[in-house]
Amino acid sequence: RYAPALSIEPQALYRQGKELVEEGYLTADMDKARIAREGKDLTIVTWGAMVPICHKAADEAAENGVDCEIVDLRSLLPWDADTVVESVKKTGRLIAVQEAPRTCGFASEVSATVAEKAVEYLEAPIGRVAGFDTPFPNTLEHVYKPDKTRVLNALEYVGHRPQRRFRAHPHSPAIQDKRNRAMAYEFKLPDIGEGLTEGEVVKWLVNEGDVVVDDQPMVEVMTDK
Repeated sequence: RYAPALSIEPQALYRQGKELVEEGYLTADMDKARIAREGKDLTIVTWGAMVPICHKAADEAAENGVDCEIVDLRSLLPWDADTVVESVKKTGRLIAVQEAPRTCGFASEVSATVAEKAVEYLEAPIGRVAGFDTPFPNTLEHVYKPDKTRVLNALEYVGHRPQRRFRAHPHSPAIQDKRNRAMAYEFKLPDIGEGLTEGEVVKWLVNEGDVVVDDQPMVEVMTDK
């Protein structure tokens, strides 16, 4: 006996694919997600008609130096959580993109699962891109459905813009894997009274490239007092 299976194909994809295919039979495990595009900076999880939209966004992001990885789930029940989690562990960021309304959508299941299994790897909040929580407007379909611009806006939300908006937890494995990433800090002399506004660095307590944590002594300063 075989359990019944329901396959839903977005008509919008029928004319999207234009490439050569191999001769013979093509088989695929539909309960396994596929890495539609490899990347190292950000994971985009999607399926169905949103896959080409995410590819367009990833192409534009690449022009600005952001390397996106796209995971095409292909199947929602069962769905391949392991592939998604492994991708997020590598990139440290996640955006889930769906065509359905935001509330009670499958992107929420993806987000919750990653939060449960890989929260310590996340360098920024999880982003979701979805349809609006309204009845589907037949005459405004192009406004309702997520597009490239909305996916790119989500990239900014999770911290990928020319200047980073979010700082990861200093002990996260993602930070440990990216120790060679240069970061600049501004040091301000604390208010210790007596009109002191300047000091001289006499000794550094850390070396270039070291990973530092909050409240860690980094430098010794001498003042004229």
